[in-house]
Amino acid sequence: MKKWGLFVSLLACAFVWMAPAFAAPAAHHAKRPAKWATLVRPLAGVPNLHRVTPNFYRSAQPSAEGFRALKARYGVRTVISLRDFHTDEFYAAGLHLNLYRIGMHAWHIEPEDLAQALHRLRVAMRRGPTLLHCEHGADRTGVVTALYRIVYQGWKREAAIKEMEYGGFGYHDMWINIPTFVRNVDIVQLKRDIAALKD
Repeated sequence: MKKWGLFVSLLACAFVWMAPAFAAPAAHHAKRPAKWATLVRPLAGVPNLHRVTPNFYRSAQPSAEGFRALKARYGVRTVISLRDFHTDEFYAAGLHLNLYRIGMHAWHIEPEDLAQALHRLRVAMRRGPTLLHCEHGADRTGVVTALYRIVYQGWKREAAIKEMEYGGFGYHDMWINIPTFVRNVDIVQLKRDIAALKD
């Protein structure tokens, strides 16, 4: 069993190294749908930064410079990281940000992790601008954002998947399990799981 876990971890690491080769191309829409997340002007230390709603930003891993800029320019108060093997505490030291980490794996999405992430995101957004990120800001961040669209904004599944895959966030086509998960997850049960969580 331990050998199998090691094999999966090594395989996942190999995928991460090869990720750029599998990135889905940005959609070449004659007109980008207005409701899709919008690219934020370049901000030093915050790659792949987009605004999903006025209080919801998504990005790849920020640097220390990036965390300072997010707070100063956009008033970000809360950061939710979906990285399993990395913490933001060092980079955000001294900024008095509310930091949460909900470790997720792109190759194996767990409904309970999504419920936690969506609950935490909704609570944080009530208090002020919030950043959601993973390493690349593409896959784990993408699935949480897609489900935010469905659960809280009433989007159709395929519309949320289309934004996730073709919105220019760098979604990696090798994670075929992610759109499959979004298509098949029990949204009613997911909403129940979210409602059962406490602030």
